This record gives sequence, structure tokens and C-alpha cells, in this order.
Amino acid sequence: MLKDEQLMKVEEEKREWVESALKALKETPERLSSFTTISGLEIRPLCTPTDISDLDYTRDIGFPGLYPFTRGIQPSMYRGRLWTMRMFPVWAGQKRPISVSIISCVTGKQDFPSRSITRR
Repeated sequence: MLKDEQLMKVEEEKREWVESALKALKETPERLSSFTTISGLEIRPLCTPTDISDLDYTRDIGFPGLYPFTRGIQPSMYRGRLWTMRMFPVWAGQKRPISVSIISCVTGKQDFPSRSITRR
């Protein structure tokens, strides 16, 4: 990773960026009070190498096709095989298992007994 002096320079420039960003946000505020991933994880306004200075490359990122699969499940990183997008239904306040919701969507049957199928 980066050397300590490089990290210090990045941190110094980040402070300058924060000052200019705050000025810009006074004129044009962000659309939302917070930004999150679909999993509910916070998305920070800026990430720099200082945020990952304690990162262990092999443990936290790894290589394509190997655990923890942050670079995909294919060793070739999808150069040989295209990636596929998996879609899943999400409803606000959902109380029944997703598998039941999928069956309801496919069959059109709304009174499917939720106790017969459980989420795994």
C-alpha cells in the first residue's frame, strides 16, 4: 500500500477537499440526508487510501475466483464469460419470505400459504 508520507499528503489534501465541498454544499445541498447501498451500508462522500491503510489485500480483497469473491467468482474476471445480473423482488415492509413472493408473482396466486415455504 502507500507509504506513511504519501498517506499524510492524501489526508492533508482530503482536509482541503472537505473545506471546498462544505462551501459547495451550502449553495447546493445533497439530495438526501444519507446515501446507502441496497444492503443498508452507508456510502461516504469520499473514500481515500487512508480509509484502507490497515487493509490486508489477500484477506480483504483477494484474487478473482477466490474467497472472499470481491472481484467475482470467475478466475478470469469475466473476460471469458460474461457476468449475469440477478434480480430479486423487494417490497417495502415485506413480511413473507421472498420465495413465496416469487411464487406469487409467477403464478399470480396471492393466497399462497407462507408457512409451507421458508427462506433459507
